[in-house]
Amino acid sequence: MKTIGKNGCVNLMTSPVLASRLPVFYPSLKKGKTDWHVKNVYGEVKVSGNLTQIHRNLLDAIFAFSIKTREFENGSMELLVDPFQITSITKSDRHHEWLLEKLYEMKMANVELTDAKGLRHWGGIVSEWREANISKSLPGGAMTGERKFYAITISSVWMRLYKTSLTVNYKEFIGEISSLKSGVLQAIARHCLTHQELNKKLDELLMELGAINETTSRTRKYEISKEVRDADLSKFGITIKNDVVFYKKQESVKFLNGSQD
Repeated sequence: MKTIGKNGCVNLMTSPVLASRLPVFYPSLKKGKTDWHVKNVYGEVKVSGNLTQIHRNLLDAIFAFSIKTREFENGSMELLVDPFQITSITKSDRHHEWLLEKLYEMKMANVELTDAKGLRHWGGIVSEWREANISKSLPGGAMTGERKFYAITISSVWMRLYKTSLTVNYKEFIGEISSLKSGVLQAIARHCLTHQELNKKLDELLMELGAINETTSRTRKYEISKEVRDADLSKFGITIKNDVVFYKKQESVKFLNGSQD
């Protein structure tokens, strides 16, 4: 595995930008649609399974706060994480069995993603996971003993997308995004953070994210739009004025081009 960085993490990029520009993860915090298909200017995605913004919060944190990594010959990568840290950062505060359930859902979901150039990626996101032979002492008091770290293997399909396309690092915003009370708001924040600047009609953005479509009722469209208009997203550099979403790149957000091989 790679050695631990100065801040205790390996400092990987958070995510491929396409995972935010295409709705790989449904813009909801609750299990809803289990099959969806969206085509927009960035590409096309078809998903079968339970993938929500909750799963996305966890996946972002797994990459951003991994302690060590190990690459395999098939292209997959194992990331060593502290499950307590992952659930704390993402405001999940759940039992570790809940985290394992979400990893299982990311394994079982099937993603078919095609980028604007026609390059396709098929498969799940997580391949497997295990308890590592590394643990950390609990803080003491009523909590004594040790907690095991998890070694989570990200699939070769997802790592191919990660390694060959543009990736973004918004590690400093993961906790803030996870605190947003709406999956739509979380999806909008992530989408905006993948750009240098953005000036887009709100309805157009909601369509791109799969939050609304041609069959969405007028009442539902109004409810979603109002939720976004009423939200304060200024901490991410996002403002909404006259139903237009504006964004300007934040200093802490970094980009890295993949090898495109």
